[in-house]
Amino acid sequence: MTPAMLVTINILDRWADWNTGTVERASGEGISTWCNNTLKKNTVQKALQRLEQQGHVTRDLTLGSHQGYPVVTLNYEAKIRELSRYPDGSIVKGENGQPVCTTRTEVLNPKKVLTWKEVRQGGAVSAGRAGLTGPSRFW
Repeated sequence: MTPAMLVTINILDRWADWNTGTVERASGEGISTWCNNTLKKNTVQKALQRLEQQGHVTRDLTLGSHQGYPVVTLNYEAKIRELSRYPDGSIVKGENGQPVCTTRTEVLNPKKVLTWKEVRQGGAVSAGRAGLTGPSRFW
């Protein structure tokens, strides 16, 4: 994973809806602006393309559009907090009389992630709507 891909996926994880792992609107320009142009728009766009090829995200692109588009982060780990319950369904209470909560981690949108070697050998997870069919000349 390149540094640009790492920064991009971290920003997408931060922007994602914690219940679904989906970013409503993302774009190379938006991510570039959010990180104060540390990464240029084209660098972010290439990082998004590579993240999709490896299976970290899926993008719902409209070819030719300059608008933001939905991005689903795959294998998104959501922490779910819920009340502890006894087998009979009643709520567990602590010593102070307050309900006791437990936290569990659940993976949303699970999907196999490919290594760069697998992508180079033509094992792209999804060609998507962007016409991505094989290795890029920039690798």
